[in-house]
Amino acid sequence: MVERDENGSGRGSRIRTRGLRIWNPLLYQLSYTPKAKPVIIAAPWAMQGAWRGESSLGAENLLGGAACCSLLPKISRRTWAISAALFAKRRVAKQINALTKGAGWAKSVPMLTKLRTSLANSSRVNRAVAGLFAKWSGLVRATSHVEEDGWDKAAAALEEHGAIIIVCWHQRLMMTPYMFDLEKAPCRSLTSNARAGRLVGWIHRHFGYETMPMPKGVLGAAEMRAVLKGLKQGISIGVSPDGPRGPAREAKLTPIQWARVSQVPVVNFTFSAKRYVTWPTWDRLMFPLPFTRIALTWRIWDQSVPERMSEEDANAMARKLQVFMDDCALEADKMVGHDQVQL
Repeated sequence: MVERDENGSGRGSRIRTRGLRIWNPLLYQLSYTPKAKPVIIAAPWAMQGAWRGESSLGAENLLGGAACCSLLPKISRRTWAISAALFAKRRVAKQINALTKGAGWAKSVPMLTKLRTSLANSSRVNRAVAGLFAKWSGLVRATSHVEEDGWDKAAAALEEHGAIIIVCWHQRLMMTPYMFDLEKAPCRSLTSNARAGRLVGWIHRHFGYETMPMPKGVLGAAEMRAVLKGLKQGISIGVSPDGPRGPAREAKLTPIQWARVSQVPVVNFTFSAKRYVTWPTWDRLMFPLPFTRIALTWRIWDQSVPERMSEEDANAMARKLQVFMDDCALEADKMVGHDQVQL
């Protein structure tokens, strides 16, 4: 803490510091200033941490010292800046190395980690973030040249069978709000019960989809009955075969089992964009940018899933579905000008 005590004589004030481990003669100077009211200035927490070695951000030590200097007389500002640099010099390199080696400064602070968790679990925050994602996808669609291909065949299959199962790789989820024409029939989005899955559910609800969070053990009896009941009632479903945790582009047995029991067709939906950003997630999420070329495609899987089959046959069908979805993704990528599949 720094004190500036007025002695009442009008000759000025004496500036002194307390609580320092190392005595620095540069700090003990007399500064003659015009007569002023007594004031106590508390040094910022970042500068105090620099002196005591408690701060976790070396760069903020210097910034904190500079902020404190602006509150002091002209002679003392230079003194405080030099002193802050002297005390923080040996710690900056160590602190930067510690930050770069760790998983991030936010994870190293328990209070910030707790705050991040509470925000991620907040329904209000999820609704706000989902609204931003929905606005972004709408902006991309409105400002881009969009080419749609295959929905007419998917709509014909919907009319014939009453419902369809839409599959989409986790990487291509950003444009799934446009995977189904809700004016023709209802559609239910199956998401995971994790935070990312709940966020996708909020985005789909923003566009009018029904959502069903699926806990671990998605092939449980209760969840299976709920999904099959909806299919029989004419409620189509959308699911990501490689979700919720991957591995990326490896189809699981879930859509095969539902197609086996319900005997409704499987339709692959995918999109591609000429200009996009890849997010550093396990699925390498494709985040399209505005003012680009967008391709939305629907392709009906021509494989018929028998009502009775062994586990080996089901795994073989899942591998065939995986190859089919990869081919559809490559086709969409070529429609917007890419030479190879965008992984």
